[in-house]
Amino acid sequence: MPQYHSRREEVVQAIMPPYQQGVAQAVPHQLAGDLNRQLLMAVQSDPWLRDHPGLLRWRDGLAWKGNKLYVPELLRHVVLQRRHDTKQAGHFGFLKTLHLVWHQFWWPQVKVDIEAYVKGCHVCATAKPHTGKPLGLLQTVADPTQPWEDIAMDFIVELPENRGYTVIWTVIDLFSKQAHFIPCKGLPSSR
Repeated sequence: MPQYHSRREEVVQAIMPPYQQGVAQAVPHQLAGDLNRQLLMAVQSDPWLRDHPGLLRWRDGLAWKGNKLYVPELLRHVVLQRRHDTKQAGHFGFLKTLHLVWHQFWWPQVKVDIEAYVKGCHVCATAKPHTGKPLGLLQTVADPTQPWEDIAMDFIVELPENRGYTVIWTVIDLFSKQAHFIPCKGLPSSR
């Protein structure tokens, strides 16, 4: 006859952040009772479990997919918070947070939820270093001292054709702000 044992401590350790697991073992009845109550209540009212009753195994009133605990919709944010936001979790990126969550938990579209949570993390957005190319140095343009010393040019394109012209070349003198508008039949090329 197989021996029955409760997985309450295992569930508590899975949900608690690593630095609090020692505390959970020291006072298992207080913490385990609170987490178990939250889990059991959330599992009973979870809409996904109601719609898919036979897809998961049930043990101790909790739903399992293999050896991963099913997290009801109401507690997913708590799991993501504890696996991403705590000091010990370290505000890791998507892949490391996915590994921390995926190792012990399952729910439908877990990857999508983790990606959205990490992308929406304000601390990560403001504290993580910039990984793109270095930004250029901003430099002001010195004021010209005489007319036509410095000019600005641009093209206005995709205009309705008028006598064969579809582009206007704008040339502005930065000293006097005088503007010239030159019609062109197309954009100039390097040929």
